[in-house]
Amino acid sequence: MADIFLAGLVQTPGPAHSLFPTFQLNPSSTAVDIMPSADLSFEARQREEQLAEQFEERVSNALRQNPHLHTRNLRFEASEGRVTLKGQVSSWYQKQMAQETLFRLDGIDRVENQLEVNWV
Repeated sequence: MADIFLAGLVQTPGPAHSLFPTFQLNPSSTAVDIMPSADLSFEARQREEQLAEQFEERVSNALRQNPHLHTRNLRFEASEGRVTLKGQVSSWYQKQMAQETLFRLDGIDRVENQLEVNWV
């Protein structure tokens, strides 16, 4: 069952024994719109997805712009301020540089560095 948001209505206290709130028309409103709250959560999900994409793009750009890294063999997973680095680099220095590059970005709380050093 979807919750309904009624624009232009205000909830007023109902009788103490009532399980259902009562509503009155808000005098400052001229229209009453009925809008399912699912629409609000859809917009919130869209915004959340957009922020996640922007976060991933910032991480990707930072790794690509680091002159010490070859990003061809790097992968990452990013979510809510956490980044997990995966893949292969050719030195311990590159492994450390990848991690330090991400710690310089705003919004990064944790970096899990799972990069493998491949000497070949």
